[in-house]
Amino acid sequence: MITFAVLLAIFTLALFFCIYRAQRSTKPISKVTEQLMVSVLFPVVGNVVVLLSPNETVSSIGFMIYFASTNWMLAYALRYVCEFCDYKYHKTWLERLVGLFAGIDSVLIFLNPLLHHCFGMDQILLSGDHVYYRYYSLWYHYFHLGFSYILTGLCLLLLFIKIIKTSALYREKYIVIEFSFLVIAVWEMYYVLNRSVLEYSMIAYVAMAILLYFFTLEYKPYFATYRMFNEVLTNISEALLFFDGDNKCIYVNRRAKEILDYAGRS
Repeated sequence: MITFAVLLAIFTLALFFCIYRAQRSTKPISKVTEQLMVSVLFPVVGNVVVLLSPNETVSSIGFMIYFASTNWMLAYALRYVCEFCDYKYHKTWLERLVGLFAGIDSVLIFLNPLLHHCFGMDQILLSGDHVYYRYYSLWYHYFHLGFSYILTGLCLLLLFIKIIKTSALYREKYIVIEFSFLVIAVWEMYYVLNRSVLEYSMIAYVAMAILLYFFTLEYKPYFATYRMFNEVLTNISEALLFFDGDNKCIYVNRRAKEILDYAGRS
């Protein structure tokens, strides 16, 4: 439990720094990136409540915060993906529909103490005789999970379509974001199916938000830039040769090879 708490604290502090950086960014996508990162904090808060509280009622509130806020985190993730991929989404019927279902699902989750339909809890002892409550799923929780995976699937599908349609020069950044979402989806599914005592998926959520921030607002497409310059330098009509500090030739373009009748490797 201590390892989990320390890792979660470190990643959360890093996330706060990313939120601060996003607020200072002037890029158009910085606002929705910031909103997504802030939305990740709420499931973390819910899990911290569960982790620290030995009281069943308080732990139940923590789980309700966690489940409900996951909906909104994924809703903001879908908005982020659409803006990142230049899809029209904001104020469309799809955004309103997602918001409606997320709201209904959140209300039903918070009605769990009355209806007892979403989850129950088992008391277990962690190291040091620390009392911890672990949830188990009831029938409505599977509907909640289905909604969550529909949103996740939409994010993955939209990114995949963008990867296919965009030029190879810009494909790199979409592949990275797609991979990040895919890892989180698999990680979350693993812990749901194995009923892990501690929700290590929370660390994955925070890590995902940090990765999305980096690859959206900080990352420069080095490989794409390299390919572009390599293509330009290779096909330019002038002969180009580059030498290092020891006067060793490190690059010869196609035109230079033709002029010098050079058959070596560039």
